[in-house]
Amino acid sequence: MPEKFLRSDMVIEGKTAEAALRLQKAGFYEEPDADGPSGYYDKPGEKRRLMIGRDTPINKGVYLGSIEREAIVVDDESDGLLHTAYGDLLIGLGRLRDQHQLATETILQEVYQLVMKKIPYNAGLADRIMEVASQKDGRVALGSYIASHGGVCRHEALLAGYLIERLIQDERIGDENRRSFGRVSVDRNAVRNKGGHAWVRYEDEKKQVWIIDAAQKYCGKLDDVSDEAWFYQRLPQKTKAALPAADDKRSVLSALRKLIGKL
Repeated sequence: MPEKFLRSDMVIEGKTAEAALRLQKAGFYEEPDADGPSGYYDKPGEKRRLMIGRDTPINKGVYLGSIEREAIVVDDESDGLLHTAYGDLLIGLGRLRDQHQLATETILQEVYQLVMKKIPYNAGLADRIMEVASQKDGRVALGSYIASHGGVCRHEALLAGYLIERLIQDERIGDENRRSFGRVSVDRNAVRNKGGHAWVRYEDEKKQVWIIDAAQKYCGKLDDVSDEAWFYQRLPQKTKAALPAADDKRSVLSALRKLIGKL
């Protein structure tokens, strides 16, 4: 890749940790555990939800920005449009399965095409929906972007991640004989002078990494990414340190700043 992307100091990680710092300051953050590795968004009067980040569950979670904007809720129990999207995916895969055994690439391409159909890239529409949410971590269902027929990278990545997560849970992707179905993650970073971006990373049963990025119009192996593409590689990161007790505000903020530096 070009030098501007190879230089790690041009890539900014830790956007989820920055969101955690914001919530901690506001008193809406709950410490991570095994079920919610990035912590929880716990605002009084609203349902407590795990924060979606690298290698976390997607369904039943909420996706927040490093700055205040909409809080995108992914929950197929309350959002029927997610169920509908998954049903549409299965119908499409069923048609393909009649022709030949489905390879991982074929399944991911079907996810990719469906996401572009359900949430075509439309920054203006995404901004208008965010304005309705008051831009202050107001909760917005992911299905709102399906219904409005538009969104940006984070909305497309969340839908793709949700669909692949469902395929994994239903054992419709991966190697059934080996009982290995892969793992999915919504990844993000920022590149200096370019801004932030989100996409989906799927690691199959053979440890091959695939990238699904409707916004950048790429679906394929990480190894095949072109020189002009986004920086999808993960920078090395240390194990997250446990947060101190919430009543020690100064030590909490200090720990979170260190955490951001490690991501």
